[in-house]
Amino acid sequence: AFNPPANPLYKNSRIFIKIVKGISGDTVSCRGLQYYVNDQFVGLAKTLSSKGYILNPGPTGVIPRDKYFVYAQNPNSFDSRYQEVGWIHRSRVIGRAYPLF
Repeated sequence: AFNPPANPLYKNSRIFIKIVKGISGDTVSCRGLQYYVNDQFVGLAKTLSSKGYILNPGPTGVIPRDKYFVYAQNPNSFDSRYQEVGWIHRSRVIGRAYPLF
């Protein structure tokens, strides 16, 4: 769980809960709209949100120290595949979420 950076889709303060898929030193790549972490497919990026906002591709390359690539399995997840979220600095992390069932 983390506090996301300011972004146009969620103007009010919200907590995001995502899966950490990449950590410092891992490599993020994008082929077309397909995102990979260490050559493992993560998901497709979209060019528009469901509300019609333009979504910009997220960062690629080696994840820097103290940052994480986060995602969710939902194809509509707003996560590190998009510049508006990007890699999350560990200072934004507020806790760990666990599935209840």
